[in-house]
Amino acid sequence: MSATLSRRTLLRALGAGAGVAALSACASKGAAPAAGDKAAKEINFYNWSMSEEANKPAWEKLLAAYRSKQPAVKIDPVVYPWTGFLEPMLLAARNGQTFGALQMPIDQLTAFASLGVLEDLGDLAKKNDYTPSTLLIGQANGQQLALPHYSGAIGMFVNQTWLDRIGVKDVPATVTEFESLLTELKKATGKAPYLGSTKDPALKDLIPWMWTFGSAVYADGRVQVNDDGGVRALEWYKGLLDKGLILRDISRTESRVIFGRGDAALYDDATLARQFLLAAPKGKEVAAVTRPVSRPVLAAGDKPRAMSHGHCVAVFKGKGAETGRQFAEYLTADPESLKTFFEGTSLPPAATKALQSPWFTSDTYQMDFAEKVTRTASADPFWVLPNFAQVEKVLTDAVGAVLSGREKAKPALDAAAAAMQDLIKK
Repeated sequence: MSATLSRRTLLRALGAGAGVAALSACASKGAAPAAGDKAAKEINFYNWSMSEEANKPAWEKLLAAYRSKQPAVKIDPVVYPWTGFLEPMLLAARNGQTFGALQMPIDQLTAFASLGVLEDLGDLAKKNDYTPSTLLIGQANGQQLALPHYSGAIGMFVNQTWLDRIGVKDVPATVTEFESLLTELKKATGKAPYLGSTKDPALKDLIPWMWTFGSAVYADGRVQVNDDGGVRALEWYKGLLDKGLILRDISRTESRVIFGRGDAALYDDATLARQFLLAAPKGKEVAAVTRPVSRPVLAAGDKPRAMSHGHCVAVFKGKGAETGRQFAEYLTADPESLKTFFEGTSLPPAATKALQSPWFTSDTYQMDFAEKVTRTASADPFWVLPNFAQVEKVLTDAVGAVLSGREKAKPALDAAAAAMQDLIKK
């Protein structure tokens, strides 16, 4: 691929599939937003990124830079680990105990929007130059309830040295050829070459493979994970596990460590994979030979599939709302802030001018990822549901049961589809 992309192609790549349609309102409402001074000079910033060693320094720089711009304002980070972020935040928001700004994964907006506790940031969205496609990730109930900060995808990465060992230049295009490659790599090294996720909660990583095999997964209000494509995908994935081509009980966090040591050929991760690799013991060495690749397809000419990924910044109504709005705008639209964020995290910004800046377009890794992964990414189809996490947990439990050998793919997915559909109806 050329090291440069046209502006149109780049913006399409960074926004493709990220647009979650305007979401329907949920009947349940939380407690009344906290009262108080909307221009309060001390607010909380709820986030998970500052719990991650690789990303914390960049966020500390952002907060320090904001303090220099607004010395009278104090931003207090309230940090939860990623795996424990959603439940305590929803509980606090429901009870009216939150104030300030919130870093939010794009898949959690529906849950917070259903509580009626978020500020409408439509005026800030119009004022700044966010790309139209990334604006959609912050919309729910017909309102702009969050500002986009980063929009990318979860895709596949390869350590080129593994391919060089067997004289292969690239990851093949089709699933059949891909499995043959994994088999050859296993014979040559004695190690499982692909770190496919096999531990909850990353078992939902199977969804892009289901799409690859032709499954609709969820469409027109109907769960279809048990259609022919879904069953074939899970059976194929279980086959990789049985053949030792992927490892048992591997989470995304664990796969980063293994891949960062150079002990695997391929793994799935978000756009920020490079930052995690650089933090590993052999990180610089491995990162230098790692590149993003398109997911193999079922038949030549099919569209490679990937899952959209990203986060946005929302503001709670009530106390500190005005200060929170100013901080959210700084994080997502200020040119220097976005440069600091990108240089510290490798996550592509959602503002048009930032995407056109030399500090971004000169990064061949980012441009390559945008073209090979994000360009054809799709949103998780269950994100439109307020209880999406509960719905997807049923699917991950079913996938886990099949991978462990406790159940067969077809009956497990049949039962999961029925249970998921019941949850959606509630």
